Amino acid sequence: MLKYHKWIVDTIHGYIGLTKAEIGILDHSSNGFSPMQRLRGVSQLGWVSVTYPTATHTRFEHSLGTMYLAGRIAENIGLSDKLVQKARIAALLHDVGHGPFSHDSETVLRFFKGISHEDMTERIINGFYRLEDYGFKTREVAKEAVGKKKDIVSQILFGVEEHSRLSIDADFLDYIVRDDFYCGVRITAVDLTRIIRSFRKVGKQLVLSSEALLPATSAINARNHLALRVYFHKTSEFAESMWIKALYNAVKEGLDLDRVWLMGDFEALHTLGEFGGVGGALVSRLRKRDVNKWVVVGKLEGYTKVFPIKRARCEALEMAEVKKLTKLRSGLELKEEVEAALSKELKTDAIICVPVVPTFDVKGLKSSLYFSDGENISKYEDFMPLDNVVETNKMVFSISLTVPSKDRKRVSRVLERKKVFKDIVSRI
Repeated sequence: MLKYHKWIVDTIHGYIGLTKAEIGILDHSSNGFSPMQRLRGVSQLGWVSVTYPTATHTRFEHSLGTMYLAGRIAENIGLSDKLVQKARIAALLHDVGHGPFSHDSETVLRFFKGISHEDMTERIINGFYRLEDYGFKTREVAKEAVGKKKDIVSQILFGVEEHSRLSIDADFLDYIVRDDFYCGVRITAVDLTRIIRSFRKVGKQLVLSSEALLPATSAINARNHLALRVYFHKTSEFAESMWIKALYNAVKEGLDLDRVWLMGDFEALHTLGEFGGVGGALVSRLRKRDVNKWVVVGKLEGYTKVFPIKRARCEALEMAEVKKLTKLRSGLELKEEVEAALSKELKTDAIICVPVVPTFDVKGLKSSLYFSDGENISKYEDFMPLDNVVETNKMVFSISLTVPSKDRKRVSRVLERKKVFKDIVSRI
């Protein structure tokens, strides 16, 4: 059993004990910079709070919760105290590389630096910590903290396959319950105790006992419901698209992205506001919750009448057109060119909102969830078909042309008979 020297009261898990090593990691600073304490200022859900005002929880508390659950899973499968401690440390550090507004800034990081927040996590762990002081190899823990090592510690954090969207692990279990609670939607029914007690280690692989199939399904369904109601809510998505445009333009105009990445949300907002230009103007609007509104929405053919769109015209798109349009999600330079042309034509600040692209083909959708009945190991999809996940993805996916609310009616009239997205496709 690990020996705890401090206790933290957490909204979700109650009392969380901290070992000396964990206290040292949480309080560690170098040249005035504390990697873990910075996460107190980084929102877990980015711009979701413009829709759900109480979604103000942070990466700091999520990191503590993931650490707690990783320790419980590690203990349940019978790992040694040293491996339990290692799993907890890796979990504690797993999000230390997130920038302001978490995932909402990552598109800009990938565009300019060609790296992800996981890469930043690895760099920060290796650059700021000496985990040898606690009996562990820093570089090894850094790889485990981002799911690169594939050993039992990484599996506890992220499942067997790296960062699968269909996985049940310490990271998933904490954020699904925490996000539901703080958003106030009350739609999850995740039996944490039952799931954690069902984890088994078979050889080198982490699995669940077959009796946990229904609790696991409930947890996955809860994630799908949160995606529909919270993670991809249109207003939050529109705010995110404004933030991405603001940060992209500020960096293009000379703002140091490396410096901004190590800030919290409010410091980054202040920095962009002071920097001025396009980014400063957009940040000024975001501070007042002056979020763009949709005027035209592109949806897959056959799904335009599902989930009726209010106050926007719906345009049917073929799959080939959707694939071209989704290139704008990561192709920020191309997106900027298209938006500039639209803004000039419409005489307003037009922004195209392209959400994270889901999987539309069931062949490309695989879970990272394994079950064992004591003899055989089976995947989740051996019991539960994944077709409904793909169907839901197709049903709810949309690309939106947005403009400031003051110009919404005028622009809607201008575009009343135009095939906006088909025209955009011709420009790409």
